[in-house]
Amino acid sequence: MSEKQKEQLMKFGLTKRESIIVLSLIKTKPMVASEIAKLTKIPRSKIYDILDKLVNKGLCKEHSEGKVKKYSAENPHKSLPQMIKKKMKLYEDMYEEASAIGKELLVDYNDYSYFGYEFVHIVKDSQDVVERYKALYSESRETIKEFVKSPYSMAKKDIVEVKKINKMLIDRGVRIQNINEKKDLDSDLIKTATQWHIDAGVEIRLYNNLPMKLSIFDDKVAMYILNNPITLSTELTTIFVEHSGFVEMLKCAFNEYWKSATSVSSLIKTFPVKK
Repeated sequence: MSEKQKEQLMKFGLTKRESIIVLSLIKTKPMVASEIAKLTKIPRSKIYDILDKLVNKGLCKEHSEGKVKKYSAENPHKSLPQMIKKKMKLYEDMYEEASAIGKELLVDYNDYSYFGYEFVHIVKDSQDVVERYKALYSESRETIKEFVKSPYSMAKKDIVEVKKINKMLIDRGVRIQNINEKKDLDSDLIKTATQWHIDAGVEIRLYNNLPMKLSIFDDKVAMYILNNPITLSTELTTIFVEHSGFVEMLKCAFNEYWKSATSVSSLIKTFPVKK
């Protein structure tokens, strides 16, 4: 066996002793555990456990000749790729599970800048913003009020997901009110998304120039997005606030804009038919 081959097997996740046994068995006839221990200089007290692990990994096979057990290597050209394939499947399943649990825990994630107040969360990572937004959106029980304007953080797949969530929310009695900035409807994607919202039962009105992006969930949590007025950079700061007095003030402001906003019905005929 070469040192290079041993290091290559260890890169695939085998231990040093497992690598030595596999490389030794590839060149020999089936052997009992004591013979393998003598050949590889691995203690007999350890050899059985290592062989069991190699059998489970599909790199070795066990032969029973009466009461005697012998071990040999599997075809390495097939067994090594198969072992990696199994690992990949395991990690794919773990990734899906970790992603689901991570999304569930994101609502309570508190690793933000607080400025000394636990009810104010400042988030700069756009993906964190999208995931936290979708979690708050889908968990709403009574009302959602939003100022909707560019720039948009959500990709098309996120918009499609919100389309499904809208139907679920409205079916369970949640009232969703959106005030859209009128000029954004020049975009076909935004027109299509707006039509999806209307079809689901979202109430939509238009306003020429909204002061900021804003979402209010169940009159308890507010999310608003600010740009930097000094540097005029494209970087946005998203702030989540769980403070009853502050959220009440934002709700009152939203209601005043709602009264003066215009109906979207006059534009529906110009929307694409995509659904």
